[in-house]
Amino acid sequence: IRFMKLAALYTVWNGLELLEGSIDQIYDNTDLIVIGWQRRSHYGEVSEEVEPFVNKLKKKYKKVILFEFKPRPNTIPKMEERRKINQMIRLVQRESCTHFFMSATDHYYVPEQFVKAKEKAKQYDVTASKMYTYFKKPEWRLDKIEGYYMPFICKLRVNQTYSADTHGEWNVKVDPALCILPNDSFYEFEENELMLHHYSFVRSDVQNKLHNAAAKRNFKGNIEDILERYDKFKGKGLCPYFECEVKEVQNYFNI
Repeated sequence: IRFMKLAALYTVWNGLELLEGSIDQIYDNTDLIVIGWQRRSHYGEVSEEVEPFVNKLKKKYKKVILFEFKPRPNTIPKMEERRKINQMIRLVQRESCTHFFMSATDHYYVPEQFVKAKEKAKQYDVTASKMYTYFKKPEWRLDKIEGYYMPFICKLRVNQTYSADTHGEWNVKVDPALCILPNDSFYEFEENELMLHHYSFVRSDVQNKLHNAAAKRNFKGNIEDILERYDKFKGKGLCPYFECEVKEVQNYFNI
């Protein structure tokens, strides 16, 4: 494949302070950016900040399309997340995109790595990368690479879909909400080729994140304990939730 029309699909409700920086890293190397925003979280909390914020970005960036998603009440958040993603996929198919990748406000890629990985991805249906996770400060990174992967650039096909039932058919462990089919050819990027820098717990309001994350069940009812330990964490010892050490690195993206 020589031609690629690449769409970045952002799913957005909170963590707005990270979104602009994330877009800046990949903007020159994408053809379309879809911001799938919602006024109400999957748990029913309403934010009046999101709409004016994404409208501001729409004015700043020429390649941005806004898509408002309205989650249904009393549904499983991960199922609604998949429904949102599938709607965004159909949107970029109508825009004649050939490839896409999912992103979130706290996902960052090194631009030089992104360019090379984009070229490599032309050869495959699905690609995926490992990730570094950051905790509390952009200089504090977990002293281990995550045990699961993030899908990267995927080919858009007529019957493209995300499904929770496809987890076993993936080559590596990924979030069940992000399993995409069909998946006939797959490439896993090595650490020196491409890494997702995931600023998961670098938030101006980490409480909002924990209470409204689609993966909230992973916190197993320990949110208040995690928050208390988060506030007290000074970079030494085991960080809460991940239960591992952090190491100090540079602030790669000036977050």
